[in-house]
Amino acid sequence: MKYFLFFLLLLIFSTPRLLSETTVIRGVAKNAEGQAVRIITYLDQISYIEKTIARTIIGPEGKFNIQLDLDHTIFVFIDIGFQKGEIYLEPGKNYLINVEFDPDRSYFGSA
Repeated sequence: MKYFLFFLLLLIFSTPRLLSETTVIRGVAKNAEGQAVRIITYLDQISYIEKTIARTIIGPEGKFNIQLDLDHTIFVFIDIGFQKGEIYLEPGKNYLINVEFDPDRSYFGSA
């Protein structure tokens, strides 16, 4: 009986991980070589506290590649420098993101 209960608990707590699939985000961010790309989500929809769930550095040719395991569709921000885009990611899907990053552009309005 002890072993059955242990096996049942193990099965219950490992099932969500078994159902997760790898989601791949690839892209090119011109003029952003060496910058960080962050995938950010909210911990909940009440407090809007942000949590970074994946991160990488853009390569010398402006290319980046991020893989993360998802078990359900999730709303995220893709953050590169001061540019932020919104997207829903689905488990097991591949995404291609192309960004034209302008380091000389003012993102705070004109003075």
